[in-house]
Amino acid sequence: MADPITADVAGWLVRDKGTHYLMTDRGWYELQSLDRDMLRARGIAPENPVLVTGVRKGPTALETVDIKGAVTETGPAPAHNQPGTSRTSPRRPHFAVHPVPHLHTASRLRGIVHQWLRDKEFPEIVFPSIWTQSEEYGAEEFGLGHSELKGDTSGRLKLLQSPEFPLWTALAEGLDRAFGFGRCFRYEGSPRPGYRDDYLMEFEQLVIARGFTTIDEMTGLAEDLILTLCQELGYAIEKSDFHRVAPSGLGPDTLADGLRIEDVSLFTVPPSWNSRARHVLRERLQTAGARVHGLNGTPGAANVEGAEERWAVELGDDPTQARRILDIAVGHASSTTSTTGMNATTLQWNPTWNLFPTLRWRPEEGSDSSHDTRSITSRRVTAADGTECIADAELYLAGREVVHVREFTDADQFQENLRLAGAEHTAHWYPYLRRALPQAPPGTVGIYIGWERLLSVLTGVESAAQMQLFPRHGDGKAPTTVGPV
Repeated sequence: MADPITADVAGWLVRDKGTHYLMTDRGWYELQSLDRDMLRARGIAPENPVLVTGVRKGPTALETVDIKGAVTETGPAPAHNQPGTSRTSPRRPHFAVHPVPHLHTASRLRGIVHQWLRDKEFPEIVFPSIWTQSEEYGAEEFGLGHSELKGDTSGRLKLLQSPEFPLWTALAEGLDRAFGFGRCFRYEGSPRPGYRDDYLMEFEQLVIARGFTTIDEMTGLAEDLILTLCQELGYAIEKSDFHRVAPSGLGPDTLADGLRIEDVSLFTVPPSWNSRARHVLRERLQTAGARVHGLNGTPGAANVEGAEERWAVELGDDPTQARRILDIAVGHASSTTSTTGMNATTLQWNPTWNLFPTLRWRPEEGSDSSHDTRSITSRRVTAADGTECIADAELYLAGREVVHVREFTDADQFQENLRLAGAEHTAHWYPYLRRALPQAPPGTVGIYIGWERLLSVLTGVESAAQMQLFPRHGDGKAPTTVGPV
């Protein structure tokens, strides 16, 4: 007979209704064969950290062999500064009350990313966190002071908003490809409604870049990486699940009436739904003030029984009711779809690329950028109707923008971009770009993956903030929920 499997498990001791439990960052264990005499003999009281040696009795139970912990005083606390055992203040750590197995998953996926990119011969580079100037989007940078700066505010160092500029410089130095995980420090004051905790003061980007390539090739590379991570997690997502939306003449699909992908909610109708079910959902959404469009830009939505459809839903002036209807529909769609492998329809991730956005901000976007254009570093292209666009792509997954792909401009167009943005006076901010651009390889494209955002979708948590263990306000506290919930 095989020996029993013993394990040492650390956590927080809890007694509830006569039963002892061990809270850990991965879940709760019922502690069998543990009684008060054992705890009393070892000076251990509930609500304290312990190390349990036990025999596994299934996934949620341990038969206790031994237990160790901090010595506590069950009687009156000793007088101040007097010798004796100290009382440990009862408190339950947040991570133990709300287990965070997604942090272990995140660590595993990070290792997969490294191996996947190294297999494709991408060398890893380390990005700086300090850069002399990194502002592009109009968001104020975080500045660093130092005694050596002698109060010269014009010479203050900046915390990097994005690894974009050092990445560009690295490729101009001779690298034909590279990747790295870079810290970003940014304060974006205007998040989309419902997505506040996806806009963090400090976050991480997985950055991948290559020269002599195209937007299409690099969006394909980003898809391949996401599919690899999905496979690791048991999700059956296919290349065909990724839709691409672009202005007329620049892509296969367009959104109706000039809609933007960030202004709609996407819903995939399973092929198992009959025409009556499709009609009822569309009618209820319209009654709630929403408008339903087919993703290919045709008015209304198709009603093809036995076919999978992608709907783009304008939620209307009062989106609460329409969102509730969609939430119910999502649950029904998942329950009527085969869950083997958890495919894209079941998950309602609706992976969609928003390709070649307009160069200039639209009035309805209400951008708080200090620039008149969307980008000064992207290559400009022209759509079939003459609209000037930029060679960018944004991937939305479960309604969150998780990937940004950008083709960098050349030296001449960069100067022109500054003029179009009304930012010619800032040219002196970018001496490294003026040095790098003339020697950068053509077709230089960067992929910027919001690491916490992507992981939040893959692990099923509500926001990017929940993928971080530490608050980002410098004092261990935060006005909003940033810990796991």
